[in-house]
Order: sequence, then C-alpha cells, then structure tokens
Amino acid sequence: MTIFVLFILAASLLMLSSMVLLYLRRVLMASPAQSYRARILPESLSDYILDNLHATGIYIPKLALHLVAFFFLAVVISLSLMMNAWLGVLILVTGIILANTYVKLRVRSVRQKIVEQMPNFLEQMNRNLVSGQSLEVAFSRLSGQIEYPLQHSVTRIKARRDYGQELYDSVKHEARIIGSFELELLSTIFQVNLQYGGAVRQALESFVGMLRQRERSRRELKALTGETRVTALVLSLVPILVLVAVLIASPGYLNPMIESASGRFALGVAAGMQLLGLYLIRRMMRFN
Repeated sequence: MTIFVLFILAASLLMLSSMVLLYLRRVLMASPAQSYRARILPESLSDYILDNLHATGIYIPKLALHLVAFFFLAVVISLSLMMNAWLGVLILVTGIILANTYVKLRVRSVRQKIVEQMPNFLEQMNRNLVSGQSLEVAFSRLSGQIEYPLQHSVTRIKARRDYGQELYDSVKHEARIIGSFELELLSTIFQVNLQYGGAVRQALESFVGMLRQRERSRRELKALTGETRVTALVLSLVPILVLVAVLIASPGYLNPMIESASGRFALGVAAGMQLLGLYLIRRMMRFN
C-alpha cells in the first residue's frame, strides 16, 4: 500500500512539473485576450473557476487547472490512505477554503482598483465621444491607454464583444464576475443608450461625478473609523495571543482538557465562538 501511495505521489508530481514547465512560457507571455476562451457564458465548473481567476489577474490554461486539481486530490487521497481519512478530508476542506479566501481577497482588491480607475477612463471616453467617435469605438480604443486591472477587464469585454455579445451585456457579465456595482451601472447606461438613444455624454458625466463623490465619502469614512477598526483588531487578537502565551509559558496546561472528551468539546465550542466573533466583527467593520 505504501509503495502504491508513493507511486501515485511521484507520478502526480512528475506530471504536474512537466506540464508547468511546458506551459510556463505560454502563461507568462499570453495576453488576457489570448487566455480568454472563445465563449460568452461559463460552460462548466472549470470555466467558472477560470473566470474568477481571470478577475484576479491570474491567467492559466484550462489543462493546467485540471492538473493542479488532480495533483491536489492525489495528495489528499495518499495522505488519507497513509494516515487517516479524516486528515485527508480536513486538508481538502482547508485547501478549498484557503483558495476561495485568496480569490475573494484578490477580487476585492482588483474591484477597488477598477473603481478608482473608472473616472479617468470614462472622462477620456467622453472626450472621444465629443470628437465624433461611436460608443463602441471610443470604449475599445482606450484599452491600450489604461493600466491593470481595468485594462484586463476592458480586454475581456472586447473579447466577448468580438464573439457576438452586445457591449452592455459584455460589461454586465464582467460586473457579475468581479462583483462590481459600478460596472453594472455602466452597463445600464450603455443599454439605455443603445436601445432608446439619449445623451450618453451627460449620463457618463453624472456617473463620473457620482464615482468621485463615493470615493471621497469612502476615504472620509475610513479615516473617521480608524480608531474603531484598531479596537476591533485588538479584540480579535487578544484571545489568540493569550492562548499562545499560555502554551509557551506552560505547555502542559491544556493537557487535561485535550485528554478528556468534555475538555475537547469545550475547546471546540471556544474555537467556534472565537471564529464566530471574528466573523461578526469583520462584518460590522466592513463598509461598502
């Protein structure tokens, strides 16, 4: 059994290493448009995962994603066979949670940067509209004049438009992937202009003013609540720091609790309450 498990690990590692080396140049040199598949909507779970990775600025081939998932599952199965089935389940769940948390944090950071870049982008697009360009031309020509991450979003929107999707639908699709309310509003402006006409320049000017006002309000709120956020951080870390200090000062202090069923239950309840408290504090201190 041990030889079989080691064989699985060695074969998985060899396959993953070879494919990573094979696609490394392609991944590093690929542009967002080249990495984006010729489709409009996700067709499978891997497509959904790739869309979310693209939203964070991570561009990998679909085959590489499958190989990473295969390698991770092979490691989990091998550890389950060698040690304990619960250990494999714990590693699997922990890996999924950590990966999901990382993607969410990256998407949030990308979303905030996109919102900060949008006013200047829309003002430049408005100037192109004044010069006589159409809405789609003005939108597309600016893709090479902006920086990451908005440039990648605009490139993906152009790719969907080239595949036959309307501009406002492409923007709305990108807004749903990133979770951006601002892009949703922009897609509505484009849709109204395309279907009913109207002065799109005035709508964009009002939209830019709203974005700048929201950004000023967000910064003022962040400055006013700085002391409260520090207090919440201290309250969150104190129980963990106390536990670490106790374990360092007296390593065997918690042994009676760990060795008894009631003690393990109490520790589990305490850990659950700590996690619940961290979640509630985070929710209370989260400002949109």
